[in-house]
Amino acid sequence: MIVFMRWTFSIFVVVVVLFFGFFSEVWARAPLLKSKAKKETAVVALPTAENLEAAILKGSGPNLFVIEHGLKRLIPSMEVLRAFHFGSRRIEQVPDKVMESFVKGDPLGLFSSWPDGTLLKGSQSRVYLVSKNTRRWVVNEKVFVAWGFAWDRITTVPDDVLNRLNEGSPAIGPAPKHPESSILSGPEEASTLETTSILFTFSGFSPAGARNVNFETYLQGFDSQWVPTTRDQRSFDLESKDATYTFFVRAVSQDNAIDPTPARRSFSVRLSPFSKYVRIASRSGQATIPDNEAITLEVLSSSPSPVDLTDYTITNSLGHSFHLPKVNNDYRAGGETSLPDPLVVAPGGRVIITLGKSPLRASVRVNRCMGYLTRTGGAFQSLGNFFFDCPQLPQEVIERHTGKTCLDYLKSQSACSVANPIPFPDNVRLGFTCIDFISQHYTYNGCVDDHRAERDFYKDEWRVEIGFPKDFFPTGKERVELRDREKKLVHRLEPFF
Repeated sequence: MIVFMRWTFSIFVVVVVLFFGFFSEVWARAPLLKSKAKKETAVVALPTAENLEAAILKGSGPNLFVIEHGLKRLIPSMEVLRAFHFGSRRIEQVPDKVMESFVKGDPLGLFSSWPDGTLLKGSQSRVYLVSKNTRRWVVNEKVFVAWGFAWDRITTVPDDVLNRLNEGSPAIGPAPKHPESSILSGPEEASTLETTSILFTFSGFSPAGARNVNFETYLQGFDSQWVPTTRDQRSFDLESKDATYTFFVRAVSQDNAIDPTPARRSFSVRLSPFSKYVRIASRSGQATIPDNEAITLEVLSSSPSPVDLTDYTITNSLGHSFHLPKVNNDYRAGGETSLPDPLVVAPGGRVIITLGKSPLRASVRVNRCMGYLTRTGGAFQSLGNFFFDCPQLPQEVIERHTGKTCLDYLKSQSACSVANPIPFPDNVRLGFTCIDFISQHYTYNGCVDDHRAERDFYKDEWRVEIGFPKDFFPTGKERVELRDREKKLVHRLEPFF
């Protein structure tokens, strides 16, 4: 009986030794075993930011990336791949849509620290988690699985490489709880905006119990790196161009745990490239007569170049619209016309649009001679008395052609206001030569002929006639929009209440 018991005990000891030896061998070879098991699995869940931490990924392109805290960090060369001993690691092919879900982080360099989340193993069976440039022993398989680690993402390194990392506290217990982030307001997902002023508000909380969280934000297409903030909102002033952006925000807890799955919103901006330089400066004339309604456009002096406004569209909130026409830069009075020119407005220039019929019955560029058109009042008076800046011929030219009496008479007259024809008795006293000279040179057309080549002859102002058949502002509360030839918004003027 005693011999039998000794024999039974010996068998038990052998079984226990073999069991623990087998378990140790399984733990040491876990990456290989788990990797094989994965390869034999027919159904694979769609990868996400959480279960791709520390993975080496490849999309449809040639580049390789390592994932760290939800960032994709480029592995720029085979030299860097070998320096981190990633050559033996499995490269995981993922759809481009998954790759695009990650924010671009700093590339991995030869002298970079080990990415957080990397799993390392030396010649022994112990597996370590890299965290803030320290190595934390993953104490057993239960912890390994609970923390969501993947067996085929363990990197085997020489012991001297492993020992360069200071050893931190072991990874034990349940997986750490990451803070969570959410976007409260801002552009909706996949929305298209007609503004460059963007505001996002967001919130976050830490399941670990921390009272406050900070945030890091990143606007793809605008930022070059994550931007830390203690505020729960961020505003942007974007460029006036067609572009697509993705906004990311991730909460950071007081113990520096980072949300591995940042909240995100993608949106597009569709604006005219001139939206920062052209604006609707004013509108006036709530009336039943379109001739009394006007809109003023301005090209800001900050514009880097003149802007061709020809065929731009002005629309009101009632759905009424019209196109800006070409203009006559060399307007001639009395029915003379020239081929129209594009409405090209210089920086600092403005366009005054008469919705109905203008006194000129034409769309023109303002010049210094137009004061002659306003001198008699009547319909032309609405052009404004700022036109009384008519240029004068040199006195020596006048005297040489007409004599001193005619010169003295012209000197006594205000600019742009020489009467034509000259009333009695001045017409008798001045004589035919003087009267003929005045009729040729002291009219609008004569002034244009004499001075059009002068540098300051043309003003940076245009008067445009639309001839709209009905009132454009029947209530005075209509919104007005200016759009370019591609129907992109240039400027919007809201009504004043």
